[in-house]
Amino acid sequence: MKKRIVRLFTMAGVMMLLVALMAMPAYAAGGNVSGAIEGTWSAAQGQIKDIVNNVVFPVIDMILAVLLFVKIATAYMDYRKHGQFEFTAPAILIACLLFLSLTACGGSPTQPEDPDNSAGEDVSAEDVPEEPAPPEPESYDIYDPTVMPEGGSRDGVTYVAYDDIVEHLFFHPVVAYPELAFDGDSQANGIDDYMVTVDEYNKILQSVYEKGFVLVDIADVWSEVTGEDGAPKMVKNTLYLPEGKKPLILSYDDVNYYDYMLTNGFTWKLIIGEDGKIASYGKDPQDSNIRIAPSLPPVAELEQAVAVFCTCLKLAALEKLGV
Repeated sequence: MKKRIVRLFTMAGVMMLLVALMAMPAYAAGGNVSGAIEGTWSAAQGQIKDIVNNVVFPVIDMILAVLLFVKIATAYMDYRKHGQFEFTAPAILIACLLFLSLTACGGSPTQPEDPDNSAGEDVSAEDVPEEPAPPEPESYDIYDPTVMPEGGSRDGVTYVAYDDIVEHLFFHPVVAYPELAFDGDSQANGIDDYMVTVDEYNKILQSVYEKGFVLVDIADVWSEVTGEDGAPKMVKNTLYLPEGKKPLILSYDDVNYYDYMLTNGFTWKLIIGEDGKIASYGKDPQDSNIRIAPSLPPVAELEQAVAVFCTCLKLAALEKLGV
């Protein structure tokens, strides 16, 4: 057994020496001996750690485990004969096994070198390029995409004819509160398949804009005309769009509010304000009514709300005074 252990250690040492010798010529070719030695050690260090952790330690662990079982068996036989159990040798073998296991597990894995930083330069956070900011919307309006602007441009933007494919993108009602929609109930999977959240919706719109799409009305894309046979038929119109842009029809499907939606993270209804803008009304996860609107409530509503609040405050004060 001792000869086998010595043989295994000898083989491991020879392997490490061969790795060092094979790596040496690549560095010594330049004539820098000290650099060759340092470079050889740096290159071989990771390989040596891998060999020791993956080959040497497991072999030694197996040998120690076999010795431990043999020693426990012999100690048990001695106990049967003499009535005394020898703990010293098994305890030493167990300690060696634990030490080797912790040493092998505690070795930090070698980190691959960055090919762009092979010279070992210090790369600080300031050198890392920041993500580009999303592009700002361009300042132009498409008043009538079926009519070429006079002079072929409007507000300095060149318009061109477009007769290619018009893409169509549609959404189902948007999920306002994902924590209510994806709570593990029977509706969660269906909502995940067919709906998008507010965050996903905004990211999709940003992606569509970055790809050069602009919104057009479906009524501008097709026109109904009377054919030679007197029957109505649809014809595709030529669109005039800002140069480099592509038309997109955006639509919403099932803009209604079923009972299951009221408890699964959707808004409850749409409200058209006095300013003509659309707002959504719903119930948040804290069970309080909210109004999500693109603008503030009208001044008349605010004045009425303040008056009601003041009246309630006066009544509470009178009740507190016992009047």
